Amino acid sequence: MTGIVFTSAVVVLAMWLKRLLIVVPAVSHPLISGAWGAFQPTWVPLVITVAAACSIPLALMMFFKLFPILSIYEMAADPDD
Repeated sequence: MTGIVFTSAVVVLAMWLKRLLIVVPAVSHPLISGAWGAFQPTWVPLVITVAAACSIPLALMMFFKLFPILSIYEMAADPDD
């Protein structure tokens, strides 16, 4: 289970890095001549990125609250059993 969690975290991180590598060079070197410069994100793109990263776990928690992973019939009635 630990390996699966670690691997999935690495995959998610790699997907975000791939997206970053697609966006940053395009913003740093736009097609308009004379507009070259370094990309420095302001607080707005940072907040949007953090909110997007936090919305997935939030949506999953809300989904699992409405539709539990375990059926009530699969759970033991007595913890000593």
